[in-house]
Amino acid sequence: IRELRNTKYRPRTSVLGSRQQFCVHPEVSKLRGAAQNTQCQKLVGANACKFHNKTQGHKAEHPEVLTDMMDIEDLGVHGNKHTVCPYYLTRDTAGDADIVFMPYNYLTDPGSRRSLSYLWADSVVIFD
Repeated sequence: IRELRNTKYRPRTSVLGSRQQFCVHPEVSKLRGAAQNTQCQKLVGANACKFHNKTQGHKAEHPEVLTDMMDIEDLGVHGNKHTVCPYYLTRDTAGDADIVFMPYNYLTDPGSRRSLSYLWADSVVIFD
C-alpha cells in the first residue's frame, strides 16, 4: 500500500487480514488463535459485538475506507474511531475494491479461497 500511495493511481482498495490483525474489541483482541476466532464468532452470532453491529452500511457513510488506501494500522485506527470492526468491514469492502491486498495463504489455502470465492471472477492475481 505504501508504494501504491506514491503513485498518482487512486484505485479503491481493501486489505484483508486475520482477526488477530484487525480485532479492536477490547476483550477479544487480547485472545489469540482459535480462542479469538471462537469468541468473535460467538459475539457476532449473538449480535453482542458493538463493532460488528456497526459494520453494515459503514462503507456507504464512510467511502474513505475504499478510497484512502488504508493499511492494516489505518483500518485499526478507523475501527476504533468509528466503533466498527475492521475485520468484517474489509470483507464487506473487498467486493467493491479495484485492488484487494491479502496474505498469499488466502489464495493457497482451499478453505480461505472458498470463503472468498466472490472475489475471483474476472480477477487478476499478482503474487509479490
